[in-house]
Amino acid sequence: MKVLLTGGTGFVGTALVEALREHGHTPTLLTRPRSKPPTNAASIPWDTEVGPPPAAAWEETDAVINLAGEPLQGRWTAAKKDRIKQSRVGTTSHLVAGMAALERKPSQLISVSAIGYYGDRGDETLTEDATAGHDFLAAVCREWEAAAMSAEPLGVTVARTRFGIVLGKDGGALGPLNRLGKLGLLGPIGGGKQWWSWIHIADLVGFMIHALENRLSGPFNLVAPDGRRQRDWAATAARVLHRPGFLPAPAFAVRAAVGGFAAELLSSRHVIPAATQASGFEFAFPDLEPALKNAFADD
Repeated sequence: MKVLLTGGTGFVGTALVEALREHGHTPTLLTRPRSKPPTNAASIPWDTEVGPPPAAAWEETDAVINLAGEPLQGRWTAAKKDRIKQSRVGTTSHLVAGMAALERKPSQLISVSAIGYYGDRGDETLTEDATAGHDFLAAVCREWEAAAMSAEPLGVTVARTRFGIVLGKDGGALGPLNRLGKLGLLGPIGGGKQWWSWIHIADLVGFMIHALENRLSGPFNLVAPDGRRQRDWAATAARVLHRPGFLPAPAFAVRAAVGGFAAELLSSRHVIPAATQASGFEFAFPDLEPALKNAFADD
């Protein structure tokens, strides 16, 4: 199957490209103009702000996986928030507009979203049927998913994959965790009662292949079944890293340090992968401690 990818040179995208090749698929990457071409797959330049991808990108394309999005880390200035939104909603809208103009359309779109879709929900258990939240990221996710869903009237099957905290070497949450651990700062953040839902990169990529090959549709929570409160999460990470994990980070200090992104660290989302497991997918890393040990294996 020929698969067209956006965001294919990032942490998740690089792992997914390798997995696609291992499963006999042919990935083609849409990359920024004037960027260095990747060495692990064919690539086609695309300026996401101008309009749909060029015609050459669609030749014999069977499916599209949309991973594009401005990183959430950093201070959420007005300009940063605009990039967060446009890189998700705008890019997805241009992709679907490109599909609409095709005589032979891809059969499937797998589009990334995030568990930020649910907003800050305290101790509420959240399956894929839960309603969306009302904060900034939840609003972005609603528009992002709506843009992807606009491909369905074209006859394209759409899967919306809501990522949790991603664990894996050389990316995701582990770099910041390791730095905090070395400073002895793996303690509770903002009290530590908030739920953190996570997934190992191997399971995230595994589900994307599963969704592609089974032509799944609908929303899917890409989180492991072993969600934890942040204080438990931090204690487990400290134990795996053999670092102290008792120094707390008060909410006001977190907000002062990272601005608007603090909401993502302090928000509580007890997310359950109900539809993900019902699809027949089996997690390789369903429990937090083995997942962290695997991800930190060479540290």
